[in-house]
Amino acid sequence: MRLERNSRRSSQESLLSLMSNNSSSVNSYVNYKPCCQQAHRSHRGPSSVGGGSSRSSLLTDSSYEANCRHKARPRSTKQLAVQACGTSPLLATAACCADVKPMAFELPVVDRDETFLVSRQWLFHELKEILVYPYCENGMKGAVLYGLSGTGKTTILHQLAAACPLQAPVRCLNNVNSTAAYESPSQNSHSQVTSASSDSGFLSTRSKVNHSSGCGAVVSAEDSRPGWLRDVADSVVAYHFCQLDNEITCSLPEFLYNLATMIALSPTMSPYAELIAAEPDLQKLFDKVKFYESPLQTFRRLVSEPLQRLHRLGKLKRTLAADAEAVGRNFLILIDALDEAHFHRPDSTDSISSFLLAHGQQLLPACFRLVLSVHSDWLQLVKGLPLHKIDLNCTTDDRVHRDSLQYVKRRLDSCLAIQNNVSCKAASLDWSWSSSGGSILDRFAEHLVTVANGCFLYLKLVLDLIQQNYIVVKGTNYRLLPINLSEVFTLMLSLKFPTERSYRQVTPVLEAVLASRRPLTAEQLYTVCCATELIPQLKWDQFRDQLTQLREFLISTRTGTFVCFHPAFRQWLISREQGSSTRFLCDVKGHASIALWLTRRCSEKSLAAEDLQELGHHLLKAHIYKNVQRSDCILNECQLFWLNHSAVDIKSSLCSTKNIFQPNTKVSKLLLLAGADPNCKTNHFHGAPLLCVACRQGLYQFATLLLEFNANVNAVDENMLSPLMHAAIGGNLDLIQMLHEHGALINQLDKQNKCALIHAAENGHVKVVSFLLQCDWAPCKSGNASGGYPITSKSQIIQQAFVMAAAVGQISVCKFLLDFCDVHIDTCDLVTGETALSMACSNGNKDTVHYLLQNNAQVSLGRSEHPTPPLLQAVQNGCWEIVSALLTTGVDVDNEVNGTGMTALMLAAQCGHIGVMELLLGRDASVNITDDSDRNALCWACIGAQTSCVGLLLDRGAKLNEADRFGNMPIHYAAQYGCKTLLQLLIDRGATLERANKQGFRPLEVSIDADNVDTFQRLLRRGAKLGPATWTRTVGKPRFTVLLLEKLVQDGYLLYKKGRLKEAAHRFSYALKKVPGNVVDKLSSSVGDTGSDTGAKLQELSYHLTLGLARCGRKAGNLEQAVQLAGEAIQLDPDRFEAYFVRARCQCEAKRWIAARSDFQKALRLCPDNKEISDSLIRLQNYIDQKKPE
Repeated sequence: MRLERNSRRSSQESLLSLMSNNSSSVNSYVNYKPCCQQAHRSHRGPSSVGGGSSRSSLLTDSSYEANCRHKARPRSTKQLAVQACGTSPLLATAACCADVKPMAFELPVVDRDETFLVSRQWLFHELKEILVYPYCENGMKGAVLYGLSGTGKTTILHQLAAACPLQAPVRCLNNVNSTAAYESPSQNSHSQVTSASSDSGFLSTRSKVNHSSGCGAVVSAEDSRPGWLRDVADSVVAYHFCQLDNEITCSLPEFLYNLATMIALSPTMSPYAELIAAEPDLQKLFDKVKFYESPLQTFRRLVSEPLQRLHRLGKLKRTLAADAEAVGRNFLILIDALDEAHFHRPDSTDSISSFLLAHGQQLLPACFRLVLSVHSDWLQLVKGLPLHKIDLNCTTDDRVHRDSLQYVKRRLDSCLAIQNNVSCKAASLDWSWSSSGGSILDRFAEHLVTVANGCFLYLKLVLDLIQQNYIVVKGTNYRLLPINLSEVFTLMLSLKFPTERSYRQVTPVLEAVLASRRPLTAEQLYTVCCATELIPQLKWDQFRDQLTQLREFLISTRTGTFVCFHPAFRQWLISREQGSSTRFLCDVKGHASIALWLTRRCSEKSLAAEDLQELGHHLLKAHIYKNVQRSDCILNECQLFWLNHSAVDIKSSLCSTKNIFQPNTKVSKLLLLAGADPNCKTNHFHGAPLLCVACRQGLYQFATLLLEFNANVNAVDENMLSPLMHAAIGGNLDLIQMLHEHGALINQLDKQNKCALIHAAENGHVKVVSFLLQCDWAPCKSGNASGGYPITSKSQIIQQAFVMAAAVGQISVCKFLLDFCDVHIDTCDLVTGETALSMACSNGNKDTVHYLLQNNAQVSLGRSEHPTPPLLQAVQNGCWEIVSALLTTGVDVDNEVNGTGMTALMLAAQCGHIGVMELLLGRDASVNITDDSDRNALCWACIGAQTSCVGLLLDRGAKLNEADRFGNMPIHYAAQYGCKTLLQLLIDRGATLERANKQGFRPLEVSIDADNVDTFQRLLRRGAKLGPATWTRTVGKPRFTVLLLEKLVQDGYLLYKKGRLKEAAHRFSYALKKVPGNVVDKLSSSVGDTGSDTGAKLQELSYHLTLGLARCGRKAGNLEQAVQLAGEAIQLDPDRFEAYFVRARCQCEAKRWIAARSDFQKALRLCPDNKEISDSLIRLQNYIDQKKPE
């Protein structure tokens, strides 16, 4: 029945009065047909459903456009999924990054048909000119889109995210036949993907449909994005949508992890992905737990610093398109709905908005910009950030007014039903706007746009109601039109649920959706609704009907969960403005239902820590015992018993990762009352107790709560760090003061003999250091079981703090202690034995070194006072600037030595700091001065295997053949520690190879002892002689034995070819004596798994040596000996032809023709292609034939 309105109203209350529950007004809505219809979904009973989902094939609606003038558009969700379904190929090679995947967002879609989606070209052009391609530096770090609910903030950011290179949009549409039966409460909707049309300014459903490639990814056949969208979207490298109904999207650690993964997966950020793949330390940071433990530090190390490095090197710009504008392009990060994230803000830690406000400007390189969206009422969340503001309300910008007017006119142009409703005359599809009817439509459009004030949601819903004839506007009678979203929602629910009873039947479903902190599936919603009764009265079919009734208000996602079709509708169900009607307002009964569901869904005592915290949250929200007429004590006991009844382990119920780092104080208090252990140890920071983690993270309220429940104020973790030390590391002065008031030990030490003061000094917290110094101190007791603690007074602990602060470069702490405390700048710390200057030099803190030198710190303290002077520590660290600063004080480079007498030049030579060596040599450092062991700088350069340093020292006149106290020369150390290049350099410069040290070892024996094969082979090639000590050192080292024998075989055959038979035979005979007997068995037992290989190699060498002796004997005329040796060679390896050939030739020369012919034939069988053997055999056969008697 068409809604007829004859009465007129004089105020905004008129429409609300028409929505009352009297029978005369509801009859007009009995035949209500949903104006924003969601297609039916098939369900089956919950007993057959496991909460899973399955996807059906892609459906297309060919008749959709033809019917759009007469049908309402169904609502659905749109999902953003990472292209290629997950990890980048570069990151996939790293085991630590195999599971790196960003968050998938599903956003409610009010209308599946995007024909009428306004392009907002002016907005994208503004973003392009101000953020992406700024003509000059404008100081803007981004832009913020703000407006009231329904003004299109999320839609704009979704357009950019869907069109960016990293992502592809997937819209989940419900195109199932409305007459189909319900089969599954969690069945997924069918998918249809829409892409952008040409530069018409509108997205069209007639655009080519992309085909899904699985996991929500879409492979596009061609780039059909309009130019106005493409220019901005191509610069998007990451995005995040905060959703009020999904708490995890509003969590700061999850937000930062999502940005990090998206940037790593973005094709535009390929240099960053390459950097991550090449650095295992960065890969380990792709862990959500690390983002919970230290969000800022983890994001800075994983994302900020690598991107800053790439930006300085100019590698980010080169990844963009090779067009003229790409050189100056900036990158965009999209963040939607900061106000919704603020709703889920933690008690004591940063929300997403406060984090961006505090760190957003310094967190990313200059070429990155943020595009944020926020509700107009929460614009103060981004106050202080240099953002370009874009107002999406009509009150300040005519462009928004034109966009709204454009949308309304397109709807009017395309729908005859709306035209007939608004105009008093019949209209056709090609209605002329210049006619009188057009004039009426013009006035209607202007009125509707003025009332909407930029709210496209209002325009869409009102036009849907008009299209369905639930609101009849004749002529210029606009008093029946709703004037805001609240009236629109009231009208829609009144049409669907005309009586209070009909609405109350579906209220439990809405309350469950509103109370849940994450979207629930149909099966879960059903069990939640049934949880309030021991014997559920609600049947599955009835629940299915309720879902059907709510299908235009609750949207089903691809994962089978249900969410409100718009955040504004969700908020309207929960609260109203003062003085507004409370009809259709939902209460907190949904919290009680979820609490009962959590308790009953599993067996008794089955809820883990995270589930218990959710149960506690819903118990507190539900106020279940509020109306029970009992004392408070009894009511509290009921809640505590409830929690104990449901818990697996109530003592550890506070120890979920989320509650440890983002605790809910009220829920935690409830759990502590129920028996949670305030001293329970966590899995973080080396088994730190809860109080330690709270103090380190600065969770004041949580720490106060734990202390209220008698948490041990001096409890320690595995490294003996107390809560006070953790608070000092975090710099949380308020917590330190509270711990001190509760009796925390100021002088307690950890395993490294550090107290809270030392930790505060090392982390640069001056205020904490100042407070701790004002406390009373007593002698410390060591936390290290290995020994006592040498510090016995407050002045000594202050000196230790000064030295440790200098070690890590905390100049502010050093300045404070030096100015206001009794600190001597050159006094050593009794624990480390170092001064502040020496520690700063050792750690390469050049700014601290300059500060200490400006305050007259002594560089030369004497060998007795300090074993390692600051100059040598700076040299060892290799910091040229620090060494130069120390040398400007006039220190003598040859007199500054360490405990073993090493000079700065020796240390630089050993470490390979050639730049520092040149600096020292420029200050007249002696190259031939020796240390306590008579080693010079050249020896130390050889010990360090620093070839370039050796060359520099030789060029500066270093003595090459000078022996140290042990008789070792530089070449001995090169043979032990060096490489063949270094050894070759020394030999070329004239180093002797045959001089032995005091142990009687030459460089060749030294290389054997050091197992340095490279230098050993180089020495053999350069003519090093073999002596008895050489073979002695090879015992038990078959590899070196093989190398020596190979060398002898080569020398022997070389002499044989030169005709020096006696010398060659001597080499072969000498080598054979060195081959171990029973080669294979003996060597196998000495070398383990590789023994058989080495034994085979030695057997082969024995064969060649024996064969070589046989050849020498044949050449020398010792034929019998040669035949015997050839036979021995055949026994060693009967499968080789050489020994048969040699023996055959010996038999020929001895005129034993038959034996010779036999050996020739055997050799030819083993090597049939050998022409020399075949020719010899032919000649021998001919000779034998000639000698036969006729």
